[in-house]
Amino acid sequence: ARRPYPQSVINVMLRPHGGTHYDSLQVKLERRFADGLAMSSGYTWSKAMALNYNGTWGDWSGSRAFERHTLKSPMRSDRANTFYNSTIYELPIFRNASGMTKTMLGGWEATTIITLTSGAPHSVNFGTDIWDQGSRGRTYADRVGDGDLGSAATVDRWFDTNAFVAPGVVDPNTGLRIQDSSLCSNGEAFCHESARRALGDAAPYPLRYDGVPLFDISLHKVFEFGEEKSFDFRVDMFNAFNHAIFNAPNGNVASSSFGRVTSAATARQIQLGFRFSF
Repeated sequence: ARRPYPQSVINVMLRPHGGTHYDSLQVKLERRFADGLAMSSGYTWSKAMALNYNGTWGDWSGSRAFERHTLKSPMRSDRANTFYNSTIYELPIFRNASGMTKTMLGGWEATTIITLTSGAPHSVNFGTDIWDQGSRGRTYADRVGDGDLGSAATVDRWFDTNAFVAPGVVDPNTGLRIQDSSLCSNGEAFCHESARRALGDAAPYPLRYDGVPLFDISLHKVFEFGEEKSFDFRVDMFNAFNHAIFNAPNGNVASSSFGRVTSAATARQIQLGFRFSF
């Protein structure tokens, strides 16, 4: 009954109204293969911003569809700092040996890929249609604090959950945030006309994950038997030091697990590879 046209059915309107903006400084250093060593390193300092576009399918405007100027935010793909290093190194052990010693113990090759990135943005929203707006892509929360806990963050409280609350308006007489008509000093009509238009002021992606350090290591050797036969062996370790990489915490203010991390990316993986050529 609070909708302007309660007799109307839900409508979906799609408009190509948004844009992205990316700036970066990129540096790359390479060493060509010489004396058993090759290396490539790079660093990127960047900023990826978007207006009403999150880098995936779907419209993130949600309840602020008609206030799109408020939807400027870092994209989910934004990483302020990214460093990588890729190295190939022929181990010097038994390099100058001969015969079976060289065949069995020499010729090992080590490869490392190191990736260090800043944390990615993640969303915080209000998952309940608190103002009876009907179908929306997203209902935003109000941000009343910074939210970043720094080193005090844990998997049970990844950010300050008190920094985000249900969307509301401030009663001009009492100064109280109105999220219930009983708190409204000007009567229920004021709440219906003003509070139902409170669409939340939090940015689409207001907080960030931790940075991600990844170390992948490979060992590789070819055992040659005569001129036409060889046995290729390799061992690959992904996330070799088993660093915990947590997925995004629950960003739904209306959820009982708000602010908790409930999953993580794949832990260390080790795989062996064999190939016989003849």
